[in-house]
Amino acid sequence: MTTAYEPVPNDEEGREAAYDSDPLKQTGSTTIVRIIRCSLTIVCVCAVLDVALVLRIASHRQPEIFCTEEPRRDWSTLEYISSYIGFDRLYPNNSIPPVLASRPIVNHALIFGRVWSNKPSKVFSYWQDLRLESHRMTYGPNIERRFLVDPETSTIAQFRAKDYGMERCALVLDIPAYNHTLDASTVSSSTGSSASIDVWALSVEEALQYHTLSWQTKPPRKAYVGSLAAAFGMRVELPAFECPRGSYQTFEYTCSDPACEVDVLSMNGVTYIVQSHAE
Repeated sequence: MTTAYEPVPNDEEGREAAYDSDPLKQTGSTTIVRIIRCSLTIVCVCAVLDVALVLRIASHRQPEIFCTEEPRRDWSTLEYISSYIGFDRLYPNNSIPPVLASRPIVNHALIFGRVWSNKPSKVFSYWQDLRLESHRMTYGPNIERRFLVDPETSTIAQFRAKDYGMERCALVLDIPAYNHTLDASTVSSSTGSSASIDVWALSVEEALQYHTLSWQTKPPRKAYVGSLAAAFGMRVELPAFECPRGSYQTFEYTCSDPACEVDVLSMNGVTYIVQSHAE
């Protein structure tokens, strides 16, 4: 029995001709081509169906969907749903036993900005007091609270009363010692190194819009609350007032003396309210 061997072509054209003449390899190539064509066909069909579905959904909405800008939503007007479900039935008229009453809590302002009487249309830039602080080889943003009042500048602070039964609020002005402030601070008036600050309650029952806050747009004054003495290392507190849970309490701080200036930068906030149990 003799076996015949065919010589392997040495040139490139001969190897390609041998590959093309192999029926098994030709069948494999044809199968791959068919799979690719089927895959492309399926992708195209799915794309067409997706476009048709999007157009159908759009046709059921307003015709101007692609050419009109969606109106700005005022989320501040939405109702806050109380998380204290059933507490009003358990403690009618806020009759919480003293043993269950929480200790006083410090409530910092949600909105803390400035307005200028000599620049009535100037809008306060909320993020201008942003700085990066180094901590363990990393940097993070800190929003500092700058309390500034002078004859032409007022500070606006808005708080929201929180926690159940803590409906007795006292407004506090707490200026740290001079060497504990972040930057060089100023407290002065015509009488020396102290100043007197008037506090006004503003007539507003919803959240302030800080991106439009200016002297022209700030709420009108509703009532005079009192006067606070300002000096380094001094903490003063106004008499407590009723602050229903969930209500907004908004105040404006102004100079009592035409020559006064108070400019203090602090991370903890120079002014805040202390909430306690309403007995």
